[in-house]
Amino acid sequence: MKINYSSAYENMSDEEWVEKLLVEPPIQAIHHYFFKVKCNPFLQYVATTILKTGDAESIMGEFYEFISNNNWYVLRNYRKVNSSSLSTYLSLCTVRYFLKVKSKEENLMTVSLEKCDAESASFIAEESKAEVYSYLWKAFNRLNEHDRLILYRLVVEGRSTISVAQEVWHNVRSKEKNWRELPTKRVQSTISMMKQRALYRLIDAFRC
Repeated sequence: MKINYSSAYENMSDEEWVEKLLVEPPIQAIHHYFFKVKCNPFLQYVATTILKTGDAESIMGEFYEFISNNNWYVLRNYRKVNSSSLSTYLSLCTVRYFLKVKSKEENLMTVSLEKCDAESASFIAEESKAEVYSYLWKAFNRLNEHDRLILYRLVVEGRSTISVAQEVWHNVRSKEKNWRELPTKRVQSTISMMKQRALYRLIDAFRC
């Protein structure tokens, strides 16, 4: 018999949600409804308004990692604060988290360039902003197709690592060809490393 998740879970209290989400081993039906249905409204807002990645599904993996990190600290902390509804609490935590993520992504290229040697830093200070951008894009266009794709998706568009996995994973030299079978944290770490290497090559191209 197919369970009507809506009728089964819609009347659960916030305390019941926290309790059932922390059960080990995880209750799959609870987790599925929580992440796919209950959290969808504010994830949709974050994805479309803050990150502009398209939809909630594109940031689901990163959201899961954020919520479950450090033995589900975010959920356990709700028991301590408990001054608002669970949905409101999670919305605030999630928006703050992804705003920090976006800020880091937007500043990553600038920060990396600022760490160049003194000669490059001096050059940047002396040239006008328009000229710097011109040189930067010329350097960007000298990169290989894979590096350009990584930087454009993650830095320019500001997308999350998980949201671009399917598009870039074929360039990973790994025996695990299906990234969906790997832990989310490993996929994110691998793609982050690819981005960092691409940034280093961008800096080298910028110096030339």
